[in-house]
Amino acid sequence: MDTHDFDEAAAFWTKKDEASAPMPEEKLRAWIDGFLADHNTLALATASPSGVRCTPLEYRWKQHAFVIVSEGGEKFQHLKSSSSVAVAVFEPYAGFGKLASVQAEGTAMIDRLDAESYGKLSEWVDYPAAVFQKLDHPMYLIRVMPVRMDVLCSAFREQGFGTRQHLACSK
Repeated sequence: MDTHDFDEAAAFWTKKDEASAPMPEEKLRAWIDGFLADHNTLALATASPSGVRCTPLEYRWKQHAFVIVSEGGEKFQHLKSSSSVAVAVFEPYAGFGKLASVQAEGTAMIDRLDAESYGKLSEWVDYPAAVFQKLDHPMYLIRVMPVRMDVLCSAFREQGFGTRQHLACSK
């Protein structure tokens, strides 16, 4: 591919979005909240000068943030360099015309959890504090605060909206 081909491919959704009807923000927010509350696994993308990482993780959607508990791993080396992350949550592929997904760009905030904070943790992730108190290593709470969300949902077409919608989130 040459430069023109890359530019043309990159502009595909931008051109398509220009001709698509936007969904009212309140309706889109409600759809996103329902979709993310109904799912529990995301792909978390992190990057640093040393490389990139995309990690599947369990999450909870709480107070308009992705809440993840992790024992550690390579993603933390990237998060040390940059708190900018991307996440994706999606339905298993069932064919064209049956797509549903949310992609979000955001900022990760990380807290090291200790015995005193496990009680608060159980409020965020619906786990009893006693589960974490028995561990012999610390756990970490990663909260991803979205700044932008892109939704792809084939069913929006039936409602008269474009299949791809965007939401700018407050910081």
